[in-house]
Amino acid sequence: MSQSNDFFKAKIVRPPLNPKDESSSNNKPQQIIRPPFKPDNTNNVEQNPPIIMDEFIRTEQTGKRNKWTELELYYLEIGMIKYGTKWEKILKDYGKPHGQLRNRIAPNLKDKARNEKLKRLREGIPLGIFELATGD
Repeated sequence: MSQSNDFFKAKIVRPPLNPKDESSSNNKPQQIIRPPFKPDNTNNVEQNPPIIMDEFIRTEQTGKRNKWTELELYYLEIGMIKYGTKWEKILKDYGKPHGQLRNRIAPNLKDKARNEKLKRLREGIPLGIFELATGD
């Protein structure tokens, strides 16, 4: 049993507080011994499974604006032809984990479709499938 108790003791050696000052009495490393680890049976994994949610595992950086590429716009258009304005279905086919729209979420698709529609209206370009998007 003494081996298992030794296993759970953690020894930490901290360097001297001021290594440049050699005249100091704190020149020797200090050893810190933590109390032994006591396994706790109250945190049973079967009773409390870890929560892993897909929304916490994102590849895009939050707060940073990612410009849309021509390829992303192409796949948005293809997805709208296939599914209309079902943004989640478009993401399921062309998004995570390795699709061209993997760095986008459903509101990004909706906003881009709306902005693309407004841009095409402004510039006199035919709307195409973006006619389905909300906006003037």
